[in-house]
Amino acid sequence: MRMNASGIAAIAMAAGICAVAATHVSIAEETADPRQAIALEPAERAFVLNEMRNFLQSVEGIVSAVASDKTAEAASPAKKSGMGVMHAVPPTLRQKLPKEFKMMGHQTHEAFDALAQEAGSIGDKTAVLKQLETILNTCNTCHASYRLTGG
Repeated sequence: MRMNASGIAAIAMAAGICAVAATHVSIAEETADPRQAIALEPAERAFVLNEMRNFLQSVEGIVSAVASDKTAEAASPAKKSGMGVMHAVPPTLRQKLPKEFKMMGHQTHEAFDALAQEAGSIGDKTAVLKQLETILNTCNTCHASYRLTGG
């Protein structure tokens, strides 16, 4: 089978693309993720990720209430991520989590409770948004500091 110039060029181009892709993967592997890894079993990792999704659902409910000028209604979604859910954390998971990670989690649950209290009492939109800013700052700090591995 004879190959014409365009066929040879296509193969050379494909080989070049593969070489660039391989180099990119190699560079990505060398540039390690600087965040602290937290090694968890699959069920533990699923638990933590589910809690984070619940935080996001609470944030969505809070934003929706405030954007609709129904700030008092932000209390309900905020309570769903408050300290009341802390009892569900498996003891084995608590033992594996770094102290600072647990402290940020605790602060986040407390902040959701404080936001619920503010929204349900005075209902000051600016105060609720300021509390939400604090919660999101803690989320961003945690995500910039840690990554979950395993599972």
